Amino acid sequence: MSSYDPASLEASRIATMERLEALAIECQASDAQVFASLHPDIQRVLESAGPSGAHLHFLRLLLEESSYEQREAIMHDITHGFPLIGDIPVEASAKPKEVQQATNSPSDLKRGHQEWDALINKHIKFSRLSGIEVASEIWEQTIAEQKMGRITEFIEHWNTDDILPTRRFGVEQQSSKGISKIRCIDDFHESGINDCCSVFGRIRMGHIRDMAYQAKVHHRKHPDEDLAIWKSDFKSAYRCVPILPEHQRYAYIMIYNPNDDSIRIARQRAMPFGSIAAVYAWDRLAHAIVHIIEFYLQVPINRYVDDIFGIIPTRYGSTLRLSLIHISEPTRLRRISYAVFCLK
Repeated sequence: MSSYDPASLEASRIATMERLEALAIECQASDAQVFASLHPDIQRVLESAGPSGAHLHFLRLLLEESSYEQREAIMHDITHGFPLIGDIPVEASAKPKEVQQATNSPSDLKRGHQEWDALINKHIKFSRLSGIEVASEIWEQTIAEQKMGRITEFIEHWNTDDILPTRRFGVEQQSSKGISKIRCIDDFHESGINDCCSVFGRIRMGHIRDMAYQAKVHHRKHPDEDLAIWKSDFKSAYRCVPILPEHQRYAYIMIYNPNDDSIRIARQRAMPFGSIAAVYAWDRLAHAIVHIIEFYLQVPINRYVDDIFGIIPTRYGSTLRLSLIHISEPTRLRRISYAVFCLK
């Protein structure tokens, strides 16, 4: 970004977005054709990934045009689903390091009538202790995700010879606006699913020092330009990532219904918060998205899980905001904000 005159770069960015919008329109028929070929569960997750669903043919063209080295691997998993157990793929630039070696196999997961009864009683007890407000919020969030297709309808008659489901509970967190909220957690550690995963590769996240360095470089090149810090995040990041259909048998969850003090069972179609596999699946997908944004908008981006941030000449903040929303729509880029800090 610093190697170009800011005004010329902004004009180039606008022209690029006009070209991409025209290309997106041309790809609509091919997008629909690719989408129709997907497994129904993959379709349900991807169609809720943004206001107009996922644009898979268009996404592939952008990854090819921008020479993204991992495009075949990421497109395969977007269209076929990401693994929930076994050897979990990592983004290619991850530092080679053994993060976790599987200590459990699917055949070792608990089964049986007694185990089911014990888990149900435990979940009812803990859900009552959490309070009616928390339990009701978890229930309502689950119903909302069922309507979006990320979770199946409740299973009326479950088989106690199958592996135990994962308990869903809630933790209280503070939103970026300082408002308390309840986040649903699916305890894949307790159910043993996470122990069926092997991960080799350490994720590197963006740091404030990276952005500070970028600001210094740009300021040296263009000392008269005021710079702004911008940030955004991806809405329901993990929940836009489909699970490999054959691995969904390990994604059953147990939900407490506070309305009648009962337990219900459903199946996740999308990566849950609480799964090790979800962390690495999202990291791979996010890496590809950030690559596209950086390549086409020519703006440096730092990412920390589902948050992205960077610097931009202040006078171009508004147009960058619109461009980010348009180019990232399939992944539901949620909030764009930028605060002006004079870095002269």
